[in-house]
Amino acid sequence: FHNENEQTLEQLKTAYAPMPPAHVALFAIPPTDSVLPLSNKEPAKPAFDRSRKPMMNFGNSSMTTLRRISIPCDITAKFLQAAQRNTDRKIETCGILAGSKRDNNYMITHIVVPKQNGGPDSCDTEKEEEMVEYIANNNLITLGWIHTHPTQTAFLSSVDLHTHLPYQMLMQEAVAIVISPKYNETAIFSLTPDTGIPIISTCKKTGFHEHINNPPLFLPSTHTSYDPGLLCHIVDLRNN
Repeated sequence: FHNENEQTLEQLKTAYAPMPPAHVALFAIPPTDSVLPLSNKEPAKPAFDRSRKPMMNFGNSSMTTLRRISIPCDITAKFLQAAQRNTDRKIETCGILAGSKRDNNYMITHIVVPKQNGGPDSCDTEKEEEMVEYIANNNLITLGWIHTHPTQTAFLSSVDLHTHLPYQMLMQEAVAIVISPKYNETAIFSLTPDTGIPIISTCKKTGFHEHINNPPLFLPSTHTSYDPGLLCHIVDLRNN
């Protein structure tokens, strides 16, 4: 965990202890080096297929100026390798993006894969305290999350939007990376600050549900770039 945050490891374990199973989100979120407030809303387990994806209009973007995030060029290949067994069974795999600061910008260097249970349109984690402990002990910053869509294209469903909201509220630069092995797509998304964040933060619905799509609630992240000098390290806690 980044040294700008003064919380102790024991405080982190307490603050981010798993919720009761009925209220589990995609995963508990290790804090970042930001001090923005965290929403306590947790989406319910998905109730139906992700095929009801929103139609997006990429013509108008009001994304604010953000610090840059550098992403390893090998991130897709390495995460797909870690997810292969699940992908073969049409099961989602999820992980936390972590890294550090570089010249007042950020770079992703690690994917921490927690213990988890998934299906074709959902992924629930277990023993999130192991993930928090690893990030804290290795002086890393949480920079977002990553997951596969084994049967669908790369987009953010309504459940994904609610899952991503706390990350972006903790750190406005936080991104959601979605990989679709079936369609050979990798996309990096952010909630739009003027539409996505206010609408999702006030939405009380759970599970899969409809949202307005124009103006768009999310867009491809414009503050990210691939860096051939970076390597992605997979930390697979499922093997512990």
